[in-house]
Amino acid sequence: MVTKERAAPERPFHTDRRCGDRRSALARLLGQKEQLLARLEAGPGPNERAEIQALLAKIDTALKLLGAEKSLGAEPTD
Repeated sequence: MVTKERAAPERPFHTDRRCGDRRSALARLLGQKEQLLARLEAGPGPNERAEIQALLAKIDTALKLLGAEKSLGAEPTD
C-alpha cells in the first residue's frame, strides 16, 4: 500500500486575521468611547455621569490590554 503525503493547506491570512480582529476590536472600542464622551459633554445628570465614567474606565482598560496606546502612537501614561 502506497500512501501519498499531503501538503499542509496554505494559510496566508492566518496572522492577518488576528490583526484584523484586533483592529476591529480597537475600532469598536474607540467608537464606543467617542459616543460616551459625546454623552458626557451633553451634561448628563449625576447618576448617568457616574455610569458613563465607569464605562469609559472599562473601555480605557480594554484599550490598554489591546495595546492601543502603542498602535496609535500615544505616549505611555505610566
